[in-house]
Amino acid sequence: MASRSLGTLTLDLIAKTGGYVGGLSKAERESEKWRRKTQKQIKDVSRNFALLGTAAAAGLIAVTKNTIDSAREIQNFARIANTGAEEFQRISLCLRALWCITRKDSRHIKRRV
Repeated sequence: MASRSLGTLTLDLIAKTGGYVGGLSKAERESEKWRRKTQKQIKDVSRNFALLGTAAAAGLIAVTKNTIDSAREIQNFARIANTGAEEFQRISLCLRALWCITRKDSRHIKRRV
């Protein structure tokens, strides 16, 4: 009887251990799958941040170039007008305001006539 119990115990242990090892193998596969997926997502996010940084740098360069070009044009016009750049900008602002007022008045006069 003791040997029969021992044999049953041995069979039970083998069966249960085999199932346990199979469960570990499946868990390992799932864990590996999750790790690969997470690594891919991290790589994608890193690449997107790099592209975003490149686009931001290109935008900053474009804005800087436009600012420099505008300053150069203001200097040229100021030199032609025989004034300083700051004074030229004041005159330009006043003329722009005067042009807008004149334009509105001319529309109003055309309506009345």
